[in-house]
Amino acid sequence: MGKPMSIQWKLVILGVVASLAFVAWIFSDGAHEFVVAQINMAFKDMQPDEQRDSPWAYRWLAWANFKSNVCEDYRVGAGMYKEFCGLPKAYESRVWDLFHSPSWGTKGKFVAKVTPDGLHGWGPTHPYAPEAFYNYLCVFDTRESSANVANEAKCYFMLFYTWHMKYSPDHKPHPMFNKFWNKVREKILKGHVQMNDIPGWDFDAKKAEPYKEEPSMF
Repeated sequence: MGKPMSIQWKLVILGVVASLAFVAWIFSDGAHEFVVAQINMAFKDMQPDEQRDSPWAYRWLAWANFKSNVCEDYRVGAGMYKEFCGLPKAYESRVWDLFHSPSWGTKGKFVAKVTPDGLHGWGPTHPYAPEAFYNYLCVFDTRESSANVANEAKCYFMLFYTWHMKYSPDHKPHPMFNKFWNKVREKILKGHVQMNDIPGWDFDAKKAEPYKEEPSMF
């Protein structure tokens, strides 16, 4: 009869089992609901003037990145990126359909983690917003036709160039606009869609500030 297992080995096995259980849990719907609930609760409890600079914004987008690229849950990831920008998160709710309506561009149209005018909270004026929208386009690009992707990509210009110049406090394009514009523009050109229906269309985005390369937030 062998010697009884030492307490050290029992702890090692327990640790391995617990680690495997945690890994299995983190990929589950329950983990997603828990993480999102924690961030939503923290966001709700913050004062409006604290929401913009809160580290929870980074955590939200980091989790969206995890869901999109590790879990390959494209619907959830795409929805989280859109929600960050103040847009309806349902995958079937195309941003182009929203922006192409006659009422788009007026105040009071944004939802989720931003005030209806899009100016407070997270939303389209947040420093991370262009990266969030670009990541949404990348997720969308894995499942949709190039024409559909191109129409969604046009909204990047409409939101961070046209809208931002009209409604943001400084009345300029988003300072991070040019970080992704060349890549977004390629998606538009690849789809071979018309561009004369984009308000204020400027292929070279001449009024946007040049982007100075900085480390990505991911």
